[in-house]
Amino acid sequence: MKKRQGFKKAYKIKHKKSIMRSGVFWGFSLAIGLTVGAAYLIIFSSYTRIKTVQISGNEKTPTAELQNAIQNQIDKKIFSILSKSIFLTNTGDIKNSLLKQYPQIETIEVRRELRTMTLIVQIKERGPVGIWCNNNECFLIDGSGVIFEKTLPEGNLLIKSENYDKTVFLGQKILTEQQIGLMLNINEKLRSDLKLSIQEFNLVPQNRLNVKTSENWEIYFNLQEDVNWQLTKVKSVLEQIIQQDKRGNLEYIDLRFNRVYYKFRD
Repeated sequence: MKKRQGFKKAYKIKHKKSIMRSGVFWGFSLAIGLTVGAAYLIIFSSYTRIKTVQISGNEKTPTAELQNAIQNQIDKKIFSILSKSIFLTNTGDIKNSLLKQYPQIETIEVRRELRTMTLIVQIKERGPVGIWCNNNECFLIDGSGVIFEKTLPEGNLLIKSENYDKTVFLGQKILTEQQIGLMLNINEKLRSDLKLSIQEFNLVPQNRLNVKTSENWEIYFNLQEDVNWQLTKVKSVLEQIIQQDKRGNLEYIDLRFNRVYYKFRD
């Protein structure tokens, strides 16, 4: 019997393709290179660096101080390298930081101007409508009821809050906009309709407002009731009952009830 002769199967040897010839490798490398280049351009390039900080609207707040405060928010160190990139500058952080540092600022708008690499900061400062005093300290107060600057008890719309025992700090909202609005309304109506000047307003508990006139007598208002109606009542009393020649000994006019009460000094 013949023995079968065995045959060995021939195998083709495959050579591994070099990774350096792989399209995927080069595509991936290109993507990484572009990403690194873009990151460098955004973070460190002089082309994206803030060239100018433009500030407007500030009258009381020194521009140099604002510039320094903003610059502290712009300067950032990335891997120990200083960056002033306009793209890394957080406009919200700048706004919040300035509002916290400067209570006299009411609103701030911060925006980027990419064409000139300029940071534009527009400021609106608080305007005083009166002076609020408590415990021998006086502050300018704006129309929203926020105190923002220490001052002397001199000027229009002097407001005192009786029994105010909370901690006081600049930027604090002391009164409501409604309370401020009512006092401004009372001040204007008494001045224009009755030619009465006001020395001071005194807010006391139970929503009572005592108004001291320049003639050294007071008017008591109930802030929970219609103030315009109370002004109508005091006008009627002063025109019909307590005329100018009778006010020398007047102590107060009380408008807090349905009926108007008044009292003369003994």
